[in-house]
Amino acid sequence: GNNMLANFVINTLRRDGQKGEYLYFRVSGILQIQNLMENLITSLVTGTDGDGVVNRNRINQTTMGLLFMYLLDSVQSAESLNPDQYENMIVMSTLDYIDRNYPTAALGELAENLKLPVHTLSRMIKRSAGGNFTELLQRKRLNRAVSLLVETDEPINDIIDKVGYENHSYFHRVFKARYGMTPHAFRKKNQEMKKIRIDGGNVKKM
Repeated sequence: GNNMLANFVINTLRRDGQKGEYLYFRVSGILQIQNLMENLITSLVTGTDGDGVVNRNRINQTTMGLLFMYLLDSVQSAESLNPDQYENMIVMSTLDYIDRNYPTAALGELAENLKLPVHTLSRMIKRSAGGNFTELLQRKRLNRAVSLLVETDEPINDIIDKVGYENHSYFHRVFKARYGMTPHAFRKKNQEMKKIRIDGGNVKKM
C-alpha cells in the first residue's frame, strides 16, 4: 500500500509527458470521505468573493488535509491505473449501468455516480466503447425489445414502454432502421420460423 503510493508520487514527478497514471481509491462506502468530497466540491463551486475568500480557502485547506488523512488510512484499497486502464474501467461501469438501468438510464445520472463531468464521460465512452452513450443505450433497449418480441406474447406497445421508450413512433422508426421491418413483422416472421422448426423443417402446402 505505502510502497505503491510512494512509487506513484515518484513516477508522477519523473514523468515528462501529459499522460500520467491515476491513483484510484475504492472508497465509495466510506461516508466520511464522501462527505468531505461533497463539502469541498460545494465550496469550490459556490465560493464567495471578497472577504469570504480567505475564510473559504482556510476551510478548503482543512478539508483537504482531512481528506488526505482518510485516503492514507485507505491506501490498501487504492490501485494505480494508466489512462487506458482507467478509461476501460469507466466504460465497463457504463455498460454495467446501462445493462441494469436501461429503461431509465441517463448520461447525467451516470456521470454523477462516477463523479465525472458529463462532457468528459461522454468523450471517454465514445473513444473506447465504439459508440456514444445514446447509441449504446439504444442498442441495449432494442436487443431487449427483440428478446421480448421473440420470447413473450406481450403487446408491442407494452414492450416499447418496458424498454424505456416514451415515444412509440420513434421506437418504430429506429427498430425498422436496424432490422429492416416493423416490430409486428419481426414477431410474425419469428413465429413462422418457429412453426417450420416444429414441423421438422417441412413446409406443408394447403
